[in-house]
Amino acid sequence: MVLRNDEFPLPPAALDAAWKRAHFAGAMNTLTRHHRRQCQPYRNLLSTLGFEPSGDADPSALPFLAAGVFRDTSMVSVPVGDVRRTLTSSGTTGRPLAQVHLDLTTSARQMLALDLVVAAFTGHARLPLLILDAPAALTGASGIYAGRAAGIQGFSALGRRPTFALTDAMEPDVEAIERFLESAAGGPFLLYGFTFVIWTHFYETLAARGLRFDFSQGILVHGGGWKRLIERSVSDTEFRRKSLELLSLSRVHNYYGMVEQAGSIYMQCEAGFFHSSNFSELFVRRGSDFGLCEPGEPGIIQTMSLVPTSYPGHNLLTEDEGVLVGEDDCSCTRPGRYFLVRGRLREAELKGCGDVGAAGHA
Repeated sequence: MVLRNDEFPLPPAALDAAWKRAHFAGAMNTLTRHHRRQCQPYRNLLSTLGFEPSGDADPSALPFLAAGVFRDTSMVSVPVGDVRRTLTSSGTTGRPLAQVHLDLTTSARQMLALDLVVAAFTGHARLPLLILDAPAALTGASGIYAGRAAGIQGFSALGRRPTFALTDAMEPDVEAIERFLESAAGGPFLLYGFTFVIWTHFYETLAARGLRFDFSQGILVHGGGWKRLIERSVSDTEFRRKSLELLSLSRVHNYYGMVEQAGSIYMQCEAGFFHSSNFSELFVRRGSDFGLCEPGEPGIIQTMSLVPTSYPGHNLLTEDEGVLVGEDDCSCTRPGRYFLVRGRLREAELKGCGDVGAAGHA
């Protein structure tokens, strides 16, 4: 049964690729028309491209925005009075923060999508949750949430009895962790955190102090901050190795996502690939002409999401380089497109993407 929220349906999390091919295009076209009608800056960008929606175009032919546009332009597709929360990106030194504005409908859709996407990898039971971060990460201006804080809030709703593993001094809270493990009573539990925070404030401190914990029954979901870890020569393989060494933790799922499309994240499977879900789709494009790359050909990642209705973040050209590996044939048996992320684009490439503002196929 299709789960509905207002006029925009969200599919369940376990439909096959044939259903997605038949219905995803229509949903994306509906969202494009909605944002064109409701958001003046978005309508202006589409007009500049000469795009006039007629019928249901193939998703790959729909106009996309450069994700950086949310740093410079306020884009809202609902009355301003309906905005309840604003999410901001973690930001890069010297660059303004991206901001996306959420009403109650989009917030609910984000939580629904996140719940179903994560549950496909961790199961549907509400497990005890250990947050590998500090309570201070949630502090900030009223109604304004950084991506890290938004992630903590989102995952807190997916688990039971959320417990923070770090103190506000960003050090392991050994007593809180031991109490959590005792209450879990040897049963399964969920862990969540920002990748960079986990490595620098948890793993490195545990290693330096010779501390170890038995997290063998845990399932870790983590994402964010990889650019800084790669600069320190920390790979996904090394992160997994350290998880096993320090915590006896073998079930580790990285995810790819962004504030501009919160909720519809791309989870990493057991084979090490990121997967699209029923709520998302992915293309990889050449930087030279924005044409579609062939599988195995590196290019700029473009992401689509059925979730955002309060702002036009449904179709974005990201600032990341990736490779589409395949579709419907991953060894993990999950259907849909699967891909690898190679890292952030170089500054010159980022400028080129930003210059297009909104890229079409004229």
